[in-house]
Amino acid sequence: MQIGDRIYRVGGAYVSFYVIEDGGRLTVVDAGLPGYWDDLDRLIGQNGWSLIDVSEERSALFAGDALVTVDIITGRPGPRIPPRTVNAASDRALESLGRLDGIEADVLLVDHGEPWTGGVPAAVAGARTVGIT
Repeated sequence: MQIGDRIYRVGGAYVSFYVIEDGGRLTVVDAGLPGYWDDLDRLIGQNGWSLIDVSEERSALFAGDALVTVDIITGRPGPRIPPRTVNAASDRALESLGRLDGIEADVLLVDHGEPWTGGVPAAVAGARTVGIT
């Protein structure tokens, strides 16, 4: 499914990856694992880390497991951190969302759940409201 200019999502409701067309090349990104992008930043996620990439030209943020849009245990939709049963440090994961404050990307690409198109600030606010589950 195409979700942005030269950005495609492949996968199901709970796990997905992305294909990016760039200069005649295809790059496959597993949003939950490190990728080779410019301007990478660290966040605490499900396994102790996740990588994010802000692509201003495409207005997309690859958040991996730092922020997801479905509870993989209950199936409840909406932005959140992964549930404590699969998260190495839920309190640190919730705290680390502060690293996303001020990022204005339109589309949030996650490893678990559908892409979030309501903007990064709304996703972060939603995750903070849900808190640790």
